Amino acid sequence: MNIYERAGSLKLRVDTSQRDDQHLELQHQASELLSQLRDRIAFLKMLVTLSDVLGLDERPRLNATHLRKAVGGFRSALTQYNAAAVQQQAAVTLLRSTEKTEDRLARWAQSAWKTAFEDMSALIGEDGLQGLAGPPVKVTRARRIASQIQTAIGRNPMRDLGSIQTGLEADGLEACVVRIRELGGELRSLLEELKRAQAELPPQVQMVLERAASEDGFPLEDLTEEMLISLRQAAVLGEFVVRRY
Repeated sequence: MNIYERAGSLKLRVDTSQRDDQHLELQHQASELLSQLRDRIAFLKMLVTLSDVLGLDERPRLNATHLRKAVGGFRSALTQYNAAAVQQQAAVTLLRSTEKTEDRLARWAQSAWKTAFEDMSALIGEDGLQGLAGPPVKVTRARRIASQIQTAIGRNPMRDLGSIQTGLEADGLEACVVRIRELGGELRSLLEELKRAQAELPPQVQMVLERAASEDGFPLEDLTEEMLISLRQAAVLGEFVVRRY
């Protein structure tokens, strides 16, 4: 083989290697595109499940025109460039369009999630039952349940389902909803018990508890020896926290 034949053979191998590299890159880009589109489809299926388990009649609105335009552009690119369409701007436009749609739907889902449990948020209040008083075991349990519910409701079920499941010790979206409602029922029962127990306390103890739970609290200089004895006898003394103002 002379030098010209060797040069020709080398060029053929280089060209073949470049084509192989381009083919591999095309395969990688196509796989990435398909993976992201599958994730979008899975997201939409999960959104339908969320709507069903929450019993929602209203469904989120999609910008159908925008999506159809993006899909149509990618179909045109497939017709013109075949598999190489995944390397065209149409593929980028399609992914951006579906990503924006997903973000809007995720915001809608979080709003719907919080709205579905508004009654529990109202039950717990902004302070998370920190002003609650009564038997320590029941108070602690009520606060723990309130914290679980608040944490679950505060997260986005479409973005952070794993953390919600862990906090509720539940598996799956439907199981999480059931668990939140179970905890809400238990919390209501506990609060009713604590309310009845507080109503049975001496008027002086009730007054101290009410003032202590208020925004201003109960000043230590107003606490008398008689009050201290009554609080200790009522087993609520351990519920107070001393703060400096």
